[in-house]
Amino acid sequence: MEQLGDILRNLNPIVPEPSPTPKDNETSSGESEPRTTPNCPNCQDLGWYRVDVPLGNRAFGEAFRCECMAELDQRERMDWLRRYCELPYGALGMKFETFNVTPGTQQAFEAAQRFGIGDKVFLTLVGDPGVGKTHLAVSVVQAWIKQERPAKYVHVVELLDDLRRGYGDPNRNYEERLALYKEVPLLVLDDLGAERDTDWALERLDQLIDWRYIHRLHTVVTTNCALTSLPKRIASRLLDVRLGEVVALWGADYRLG
Repeated sequence: MEQLGDILRNLNPIVPEPSPTPKDNETSSGESEPRTTPNCPNCQDLGWYRVDVPLGNRAFGEAFRCECMAELDQRERMDWLRRYCELPYGALGMKFETFNVTPGTQQAFEAAQRFGIGDKVFLTLVGDPGVGKTHLAVSVVQAWIKQERPAKYVHVVELLDDLRRGYGDPNRNYEERLALYKEVPLLVLDDLGAERDTDWALERLDQLIDWRYIHRLHTVVTTNCALTSLPKRIASRLLDVRLGEVVALWGADYRLG
């Protein structure tokens, strides 16, 4: 008994006589154009291919991503990760390789490089403006992106502004924005303590940091403030030696040359 696939292949459907059209390698004037040989024999440079299997096979009719597109797929993933993390343009060059290690930043540099390995999920960098805290925090983000791991950077003042806008803007749902910061595998909170000290701001920051603390999600915090000057609940979580590390940086302000 013939298989359905064989019957379908043997059918000769009657179709209308097509009007004359140029051949694939001809222009409208009838002149021939040289054919180009596809770079990939598997997908003919389409990026997808089908496999020749009998009707009823699970792969019948399925389109598969060709291996030749792996490099492109990786570039697209990396581009998405960079857009997702929202690094400011001026921070794109901040990497471990470009950090100027000094006696006052050596310990912080080493702590940032090993962050994500082991049980520590919080890293707090403390120091005066211009000693390299943000550079190291962004370097951690860059290293995660290189490993194709989602990460997000945000200045604390901008974080609070973003959440406030969610209250009155129907296109920016507050809960969704807060969940984005809560659940990302790595979050950098830059310049904690620079925000206005209001009950609303403290409540939002406490909620965010407590969530990430409870769920053991990697978080990097930078601050110019002594931790004892921060709200007690926030400081307590940052100072928990079981889950976090606090490192002080010192030195001259590199912005001043």
